[in-house]
Amino acid sequence: MTIDTPFVRRVAKVGVVAAAALLVTAGVAGANVPLTQVSADPFTNATSQHATEVEPDTFADHGTVVATFQVGRFFNGGATDIGFARSGDGGATWDPPGFLPGLTFSSGADSPYERVSDPSVAYDAAHATWLISSLPLLPNIASPTVLVSRSTDDGRTWGDPVSIPPPVSHSVDLDKNWTVCDNVSAAFRGHCYTELDNFL
Repeated sequence: MTIDTPFVRRVAKVGVVAAAALLVTAGVAGANVPLTQVSADPFTNATSQHATEVEPDTFADHGTVVATFQVGRFFNGGATDIGFARSGDGGATWDPPGFLPGLTFSSGADSPYERVSDPSVAYDAAHATWLISSLPLLPNIASPTVLVSRSTDDGRTWGDPVSIPPPVSHSVDLDKNWTVCDNVSAAFRGHCYTELDNFL
């Protein structure tokens, strides 16, 4: 049964016009967002794929935003280095990007690790310290520890990493690290934690 009255036709026309207006408005709003490139892969080692920056993570505290990402991805896992980008005004403008020191020999560091992967960024408000954790990989692709790099100048510069002791186990091959800090006013404010999986 078909109902075809002037009222039904008017309601249908209004519905079509409203849907079209929403689509046009959504397209215009999306078109007004400028894209800003905040980093580019500077490495040239022959062992990894270049012009690649993947697996980003970001965290914000007030107006500061810190992003971290893999740079120079290897096709079978890990990257040449971990990059970072910082904004002090909520993302309106960005400082020149940087690359964490001391992580891999592929990036020129005095390190036993060929690659690094899985960056995670956190902020410790109690100590005004930014943290980026990452997984270093040996040439055989095993990951024996988690490295943590620190910034005490609001994410502008970063120090050499420290190693988190691996879990007590006869074999260690870590993955899926994630770092967070307790920033609420509670008993554990200022404590930071890194979670990880041991595949062996």
